[in-house]
Amino acid sequence: MPDPVTCAKCKKAIEGESLTALDQNWHPEHFVCKLCEKPITSEQFVEHEGSPVCGKCNTAKLCEKCFQCKKPITGKVLKAMNQVWHEDHFVCSGPCKKPLSGTEFFERESKPYCKPDFDKLFGAKKAPAKPLK
Repeated sequence: MPDPVTCAKCKKAIEGESLTALDQNWHPEHFVCKLCEKPITSEQFVEHEGSPVCGKCNTAKLCEKCFQCKKPITGKVLKAMNQVWHEDHFVCSGPCKKPLSGTEFFERESKPYCKPDFDKLFGAKKAPAKPLK
């Protein structure tokens, strides 16, 4: 006779309805968010340290925040200058405002710049040569 299926949360045998998630079995009422402890009823949840976390808590409490806009990053995370950014927020701080993802950039006062804007704004100023008398 096979061992009874047990709930990952309460460790008691599951009789009747159950669900399987995170390679474990659960009483439906015990499949709750680790952070807010509300039942997870949609298919959208993430695993955090082996436990389920609802999408709302994941976005509000676990996602990294963009350095530029301070909002959670739920998609691709770009790391630059010891910060994290939404990919479309990592742009030149100079007048061009061009995206810098995947390109060479220069940093000044914790701001990124493309090479042309950096040179224009901070490069050595060239003065025309004056003839000696």
